[in-house]
Amino acid sequence: MEENKNQVEENWLQKHLDDFASEVTGQLKGIENLEMLILKSHLLAEYYLNDLVLINFQYSYKKLSDPYYGFKRKIDDLRSKKIFDDWEYRSLSVLNSIRNNMSHTLHYSIGKSDIDNLGQIIHNQNNFDYVLIKNKSKDNKELLINILVRIIVIPHKKIANYLSDKNDSLKSKT
Repeated sequence: MEENKNQVEENWLQKHLDDFASEVTGQLKGIENLEMLILKSHLLAEYYLNDLVLINFQYSYKKLSDPYYGFKRKIDDLRSKKIFDDWEYRSLSVLNSIRNNMSHTLHYSIGKSDIDNLGQIIHNQNNFDYVLIKNKSKDNKELLINILVRIIVIPHKKIANYLSDKNDSLKSKT
């Protein structure tokens, strides 16, 4: 009976993550410019990173609004708590690096090497075959969206797992 309950919860969580990925994909498909895709994805990822930081640290919202407490420091802090697997940390780091390159280089444009760097990191993670997706994608935009959605899901999934675990502990106390 307990095994059945766990399977139901796992199915619910997977459906929730699939629905979230579909929603994010829909938001990103409306963006034509690859650079804007990176910026929007970075913002979405950071939104969920903020929640993860609040869950895992005793930081206030004031700390999150500190301009010196940026994306990189957040993922470094979360990594120090072993919140991310290595590939998750690296994919978020590369997303941040690409976003920073765009912000500090006047004529930066997203190239195949940027897309490949992100894709190679998440290759074979969570049933993601980068080579297959790359070959099936009609263009760089579609490929980049596929990669970015998987990266944005990383912090969101951690939050969903946390809430699911919290819910389980509350149920066990009743």
